[in-house]
Amino acid sequence: MTDLSAIQEEIDFLTDELRSLKARIGAAGNSVQLHKLAMLSRLRDRCERSKQALERKGQAA
Repeated sequence: MTDLSAIQEEIDFLTDELRSLKARIGAAGNSVQLHKLAMLSRLRDRCERSKQALERKGQAA
């Protein structure tokens, strides 16, 4: 498994987790669930940036 495919797999997993959490939160989410949602979103965004950097590095090589 390459770094790029591993990161994409992690992004897919985090996206599924976010979707599931959003469905459970509903209209009146508690602070713990909202904190977890924010943390997972930040982690997924970091993975997206890492993926883009790897793609750019691969294109430059």
